[in-house]
Amino acid sequence: MFLRSFNRSHTPWQPGLRTFGQSLTCFVLTLILSSPTPARAREDAPPSALRALTFEATYTGDQLNNLSGGIRSGSYYLGMASLSLRFSTEEAGLWKGGLVHLHAVNTHGATPSTQAFGDLQVVSNIEAGDHSYLQEWWFSQALGPWTVKAGMQDLNADFVHSRHADHLINSSFGMMPTLSTNFPAPIFPLTSLGVSVAWEPAPRWSLAGAFFDGVPNDFEESPHNLEIRLDPGREYLALMEARFHPNLAGMDGTWKAGWFRHKQEVLDGTSGGASQETTPTEAGVPNTVSQWGLYLLGDQIVWEHPEKSRSLGLFVHCGINPEMESDTHYYLGCGICLYGFLAKDGLDALSLAVAHAGRRVAPGSETTVELTYRREVSKNLYLQPDFQYIIQPAGSGTDIENSFVAGIRFGITL
Repeated sequence: MFLRSFNRSHTPWQPGLRTFGQSLTCFVLTLILSSPTPARAREDAPPSALRALTFEATYTGDQLNNLSGGIRSGSYYLGMASLSLRFSTEEAGLWKGGLVHLHAVNTHGATPSTQAFGDLQVVSNIEAGDHSYLQEWWFSQALGPWTVKAGMQDLNADFVHSRHADHLINSSFGMMPTLSTNFPAPIFPLTSLGVSVAWEPAPRWSLAGAFFDGVPNDFEESPHNLEIRLDPGREYLALMEARFHPNLAGMDGTWKAGWFRHKQEVLDGTSGGASQETTPTEAGVPNTVSQWGLYLLGDQIVWEHPEKSRSLGLFVHCGINPEMESDTHYYLGCGICLYGFLAKDGLDALSLAVAHAGRRVAPGSETTVELTYRREVSKNLYLQPDFQYIIQPAGSGTDIENSFVAGIRFGITL
């Protein structure tokens, strides 16, 4: 899988005070070195400039345990520190609708899907290995019903995104494996240059399109994701997405239908897929690999408490990549999320979901069932126990036993 191809090999990082201390120290140092001067200390700055800058720092940590099956049993820790800075031209008194966004990330710890679980879909959506890099830097401009964005972008921030799947930890609930496993899509951990345009002619429907560099740099070429390599004539990713926001009996929903096409040049007959094997062509001769696909996502509230403190949301995902070069040629996902399960303020979520990646190549298709519960302990801290059962893990390329994963995620926001 391409996410896995960006990782470096690591010895399993066992849990303990030393591991947690390293992670916390890394986060604090990054925060100190990267944070702007606090607004209250900048008395010489005009009020408009203070409002124009917004800063957010988050830390996410996963302690995951492979209880049975997979490649090997064991406990693994991985974490991600994230720093975001935004500047609004409107709040700064310059012009309306302009926004500058910078997003830096540090990932560290184990890579358990590679080392222990052996799954294709990747249990943790923060798994990336040990790297510090700039994930996003872009400028967007709103012009009436139009919004244009250009720069280094994360495709999944605006496209193929499902609201009611946000709380789930498995990577497939964030980006469909019909995109993420078949070619190097510009998603976490590595992004690429792109231009996207959104048009919202009416409150309940909109259209969006994007054009990206087709092959993001890997960490060996660009350790901090600062190198720019753009060849849109030969390698590109194009998408179109239609969005509809129905209101059924007063309950909101979002439905999206999309199309994508990816073109890439590879050498020696290797395909654009994650592990596809083809008959080699003459050494050094470029071979063009082109893939396309369709997808559909639906998020819908189906029940809501009269006081809005509790609600029940459903989601459904389906995607297809019919090209023979694709490893994962279809994907089906669905789930249910109960908001306000135990907390009267509705600030918790209990989710049960299934992700199925249909594959043409051995060891075959993979199915993951995830049960997770997220509870906000305070406005700055949440805890999330998580359980995943992986049926026929397909990431190692060999037949291995079903894996049962139990873990806990915590998140800190400043």
